[in-house]
Amino acid sequence: MSALLVAALADDGVEVGTMVPAYVGVAFGLALVAAGLWLRRRDMRLLRIGERARGRYVGAATEPSALGAHASSRYGVVEFTTRDGQTIRVRGRLGVPWAGRWVGREVGVIYDPEAPHRALLDTFVETYGAALIFLLTGALMTVACLVAIVVL
Repeated sequence: MSALLVAALADDGVEVGTMVPAYVGVAFGLALVAAGLWLRRRDMRLLRIGERARGRYVGAATEPSALGAHASSRYGVVEFTTRDGQTIRVRGRLGVPWAGRWVGREVGVIYDPEAPHRALLDTFVETYGAALIFLLTGALMTVACLVAIVVL
């Protein structure tokens, strides 16, 4: 199949070397989709087996960002009590600049009863945000690169 595509492109005057970035884009886009599916599967498992509790934002943690040495992200810190009376403190999964404004606000928490530190804040952004970002970005990149391959 790829030999036929290369031959067809060569007949149209397209240099095959110019197509490499599009193929890399397709591979990267599919990797992002796979990461999004993995994140969603992990969260679905926690939603299925998890215990629910009410928690309260007690602060915000500032951590270095993966974007570089001069960037940082703020994560909401939530404290909750498990069914057996253990007090647990967890950090939200997604960093947002306004995390410090949530102090004192109540939030639902879903935690693994066998490992209560493995918890998910029961909000749309925490439950679906990361997976959606990976899935949509990966799908758009894959489609755009496939269109480039077909059109060129």
